[in-house]
Amino acid sequence: MMYGNSWEKYPIEENEIWSYKENFISVQDITKGLPDYMYKADMIYTDAPWTLGNVNMFNKKAGRQKMNDYKEFYSHLFLHIKNVSPKVCYLEIGKENINLFITKMSKIFSYIEQWEIKYYNKFICYLIRGGNKPFTGKDLNNYDDTLTPEIAILNENPKKVADLCMGRGLTAIASHKLNIEFVGTELIKRKLAVFIDKMAKNNILYQKQ
Repeated sequence: MMYGNSWEKYPIEENEIWSYKENFISVQDITKGLPDYMYKADMIYTDAPWTLGNVNMFNKKAGRQKMNDYKEFYSHLFLHIKNVSPKVCYLEIGKENINLFITKMSKIFSYIEQWEIKYYNKFICYLIRGGNKPFTGKDLNNYDDTLTPEIAILNENPKKVADLCMGRGLTAIASHKLNIEFVGTELIKRKLAVFIDKMAKNNILYQKQ
């Protein structure tokens, strides 16, 4: 099975908030809004769907309707980034829409940086940083995206990190490792259950509120 039996052990559903101390997660379609807890973050790191095809692949897995235009997704993504108003935001993106993402980030943040990174240690993608202050941290060029969330968090030293598209929780895992509070949302409940299961094996027990 793609996601194993994690959801059978941790059956998280929409309209539920699961938490561990001051860390909060939920199943959420971000085109419908964000939970209030997300607005406490001062840093965002998100690997959002890069194209309309990606969006619809995830919508299908989540049992949701197909979208006809990528703007139906990204308009909400950038509205949420603007409204959360973090001091810094990192977005992973493929080459297809990198210029779009840079333009959108430039309307929210004063300083924009860009790095070429990898996924699966071989495919090229890009990491964009938008910030209220210039970047002064460790260069992220050529790192695999399994490592970049942790490096970015170390660079920025935030109080609370948010991820709007958690997947199986790579950014959340990095936050926990660094003892930084985390908040997040994910469209596919079985993916989110994989994260909860993984954390439980490390005695970090997310529970339904």
